[in-house]
Formats: sequence, structure tokens, C-alpha cells
Amino acid sequence: MMPPMPELPEVETIKKQIETYLPFKVSAITTSSFIESIRGGRPKSQFASLKNLVVSKLIRHGKYLFWFFENTTGAIMVSHLGMSGKWLIDTSDAPLLKHTHLRFYGKNFTLSYIDPRRFGEIGVLSSSAYTAKLKKLGPDALSPHLNLAYLQELFSRYPSRSLKKILLDQTALCGIGNYLASEIMVRAHLLPTRELASLTPPDIKNLLRAIKTSINLSIKAQGLTFDGAYRDLHGKAGNTSSSLLVFQQASCGQCKKGQKVVRIVQDGRSTFYCKQCQH
Repeated sequence: MMPPMPELPEVETIKKQIETYLPFKVSAITTSSFIESIRGGRPKSQFASLKNLVVSKLIRHGKYLFWFFENTTGAIMVSHLGMSGKWLIDTSDAPLLKHTHLRFYGKNFTLSYIDPRRFGEIGVLSSSAYTAKLKKLGPDALSPHLNLAYLQELFSRYPSRSLKKILLDQTALCGIGNYLASEIMVRAHLLPTRELASLTPPDIKNLLRAIKTSINLSIKAQGLTFDGAYRDLHGKAGNTSSSLLVFQQASCGQCKKGQKVVRIVQDGRSTFYCKQCQH
């Protein structure tokens, strides 16, 4: 079974850690010959334009991280970790690690984007392209815009969709992936196969609460690392695995009655749930 991809908590952890180095000037840039094969196929020349600019602000939307620079409105960098991407910080004279596709040189440190499988995304957007990209995404899962009224209206538009499918739809709500979806549904006591039309107002209220709770717990634990995949900015593993209730667990950590966790496959993705807790 493949390890889970980085989701909102992992990207938020990286964002917070990078922010401790802001602002910093990009004094030099290194790009690999493989950067053009990363999702989106951005040319290497795009990144050359970032040299001598000052990274001033980061905005996370879902699993995307947007980088803003001082004194320019025409260059916004986007990064998405995909399946195996990571940002690592090191000393200024650190050797390039294998699969490093982009490196920024700041004062006394380097910041490197590493992606062995190259399913991530990294590139430079114009302000209009940035706006267009945001319009294609749903509200961030921690945003105040993701509220009870929004979910009720959303679910009314897709009555026959399953709950699991809508949670993973980044155009509907942004930031939730496979492991969070299972954890959210067990906390909301809802089966992943439930059609949205069958959810009552109390069900939706419980779901909204479970979304916020599950994400915030994972952020507090610095994200989830399985099988040596995700690492934070300093190469450390996340600790969310110690508090998982059903995802890749043998028995349910919520009902605590020794109930065996059930695994099913929905749209090619594993889903974990508890027959005792969820209905």
C-alpha cells in the first residue's frame, strides 16, 4: 500500500517553518534538468527571474503553497508536494541531495525542493494566473468560508455523490486527502459510502466539526509520516500516526471495543472505517 500523500497539515507545517526565515533574499538559484518534467512543465527560465527578489510572504490554500515577493506583482511561485515532494533547509554550503529540482540560496542557508517521483508542482505564476488557479479550487478546509451553509448548499448540488468522494474533491473543498478523509468520517460517525442526500443537518454539523478537529490535531502533531515519506523542513517525521483512529489501523481507536477496522476501495483509493462507530 502506498504511503499517504502530504495533505493540508503537512503543507501548513512546512509553511510555518519557512515563515521563521522570512523575509529572505534569493541570492542565487539552482535548477535541475528534471524541473521541466514536474507537473505543469514549467521552463527553467521562469525561476531565473526570481533571483535577487525577496520572499516576503507565504499563503497556503489547501495543499498549495503560494510564495510572494517584495516589489513585484508579476511573480508568484506555486508549489504542491504531490506524492513525494518536500522542502528541506540546510546550510549554505550543503551538497545537493538526489532529486533536488530547485534550490534557493538565502543568507547562511539553502532551501531545496526535492521530489523523487516528480508528481508535485512548482512554477512561477502571473497575478492573473494565480487568481485563476484559486477560482478552480474550493474553499480551504480551515477557512471560515467552509461553514455549515456552504456544505449544505454544496451537498444539495451533488445529492448522489458519496461522502468520501466529495471530501477528496479539491474543487469542492481544498486540503483534505485520503488519510484525513477516513479520520474525519469516523469522528463524524458517518460511513464513507453515504450519499450526500442522506445526510441530515446534524450529520453535516458533526462533519464540519470533525473536519476542523481532525486537521487541527494533525497540524499540532506536525503532520503524518508513513513509511519514510513526508518530512518537515528539518527532515523530521510527523507524529500524527500516534493518534490515528482508523486510517491503516487494525482496530478502531474511537469506540475502543476492539472493533476491527474495515478497508474498502473507492475510486481506486483505500478507505478505512468502523462498523461500530459509523452509520
